[in-house]
Amino acid sequence: MKNLTLFILISFFASHLTAQKDYGYEWSIDTVTFEEPCFYLKTDTSAINIWQIGEPQKTFFNSSFSLPNAVVTDTLNNYPVNKYSYFDLIIDDNSFPYFYNQMCFEIKHKIDTDTLKDGGYITVSFDKGQSWNIIINEQLIDYCIVPNPWDDSFINKNIYSQEDTLFNGEYGFSGKSDWTETRFTWSYCPVKNNTEVADTVIIRFNFISDNIDNEKEGWMIDDIRLFNADLGSNVENLNKQKHSAFQTNPVKDKSIIIFDKIYKNTDVYLYDFQGKELRKTTVKNKKEYLFTANNLPVGMYFLKIIFDNKISETYKIIIL
Repeated sequence: MKNLTLFILISFFASHLTAQKDYGYEWSIDTVTFEEPCFYLKTDTSAINIWQIGEPQKTFFNSSFSLPNAVVTDTLNNYPVNKYSYFDLIIDDNSFPYFYNQMCFEIKHKIDTDTLKDGGYITVSFDKGQSWNIIINEQLIDYCIVPNPWDDSFINKNIYSQEDTLFNGEYGFSGKSDWTETRFTWSYCPVKNNTEVADTVIIRFNFISDNIDNEKEGWMIDDIRLFNADLGSNVENLNKQKHSAFQTNPVKDKSIIIFDKIYKNTDVYLYDFQGKELRKTTVKNKKEYLFTANNLPVGMYFLKIIFDNKISETYKIIIL
């Protein structure tokens, strides 16, 4: 079967509500199955590119996740030595209109490489490709956090860690694994109606190999799903919470949190963007709490409020 090399592809957009969780909603915006062209995927057009769209016909990569096509580091041959190749997922208003909640993506993929040497990794750009950031354990820009520290089982799933290092020093996928579902999100979307950041996010899927030929099949990706998850903690929704509301958010110095009634005990926890607890305050028999920035660095934080050990609410707070 003739392979389809991934240059610039054209597709249509579709969105629908796919699931309701106890903590919010999940909207599936679109799923790239590689059966139809897609306008927001593109790849390196140089001769070194090894990514191909087509029907995998190898020993381990013998079928796609959703038949018949996937994107593979060559659909017929093992990956070569001394190669760096990538393809991009371009996210903007055209491909992902629901920027105001959680911006998430999910992939199905298989890997077959020299363990902890050759492999695949994901980077992200907020300035249209001028600079690239690692996708784990880093505050990429102001008001943007990765990964979401609150629900790894739902949002962040099967992402490599800093212990998974490739030969070039990047963190990435390597070794051999069957079909795996990997999910990732930004907890506060860094695009749309924000003049301080770019209006386009590019997610890059990179593959790299060293100079030793281990006769491995590489990396295969299928069903790239863009989705949106409203976990009930978005900044725009703070004043709509049932049990409490901020007087102001973002916060420069201080803000009063008004409760819907007087509670016997109200525990207020402050966390940084990595989920580390910074403060705990207990408010007794009051209807409000004065939140102070207290020289906290500018950025994104989380405030968790527990009323009488029964009701829990979590907010994002922006410190200016």
